[in-house]
Amino acid sequence: MSHAGAAKQQGVVLFIALIALVAMTLAGIALVRSIDTATMIAGNLSFKQGSTAFADAGIENGRAWLIANANTAVLNSDSSAFGYYANSMDNLDLTGSGTPDNPLDDVDWEGTNSSLTTKAFVMPMSSLPLTMRDGNYTISYIIHRLCRDSDEPLSSKCSTHQQSTSSGGTKGGGGIKALSGVQQGHYRITARVKGPRNTIGFVQTIIRL
Repeated sequence: MSHAGAAKQQGVVLFIALIALVAMTLAGIALVRSIDTATMIAGNLSFKQGSTAFADAGIENGRAWLIANANTAVLNSDSSAFGYYANSMDNLDLTGSGTPDNPLDDVDWEGTNSSLTTKAFVMPMSSLPLTMRDGNYTISYIIHRLCRDSDEPLSSKCSTHQQSTSSGGTKGGGGIKALSGVQQGHYRITARVKGPRNTIGFVQTIIRL
């Protein structure tokens, strides 16, 4: 009887040990998968932060284009080849996530979608920072003049700022200098960068010119 009882006890211990081993194996697999997921998320965040930082190159390129065409008739009408639009286009879905059911109000950020009429300017590889010329990055930008209408100079329909400039000095050592107003317009530059692992970042700024 004692031998039979010992054999039964050994069988129960073996069964419990197998259950514990299976549980430990499953816990180990879950831990490895959790670590892999955390590493992947951290890597994706790092790529996204890096891509967003690189988008500043698009902002600077758009700003340089605006300065080169300041005080000219070029800014009074659309120049889609350069990603410039003379009105604010408030109904435009810049990121493509505002109205996902209506893709026609999106921006053609990569110059590959012929069905979209609003084109961004895609920076050529030669104008990208050296660290981004490996073919994994695409930087593009779009510029909007903050006006309700296009094809006209700055007017009451535009967001403007009255810049005061001195027009001359005063005599006699006193008095107030005469000032003349210089009207400046507001321009919104939105830059997009697409980087490794299809990470996409946006940067937007408004400048006065």
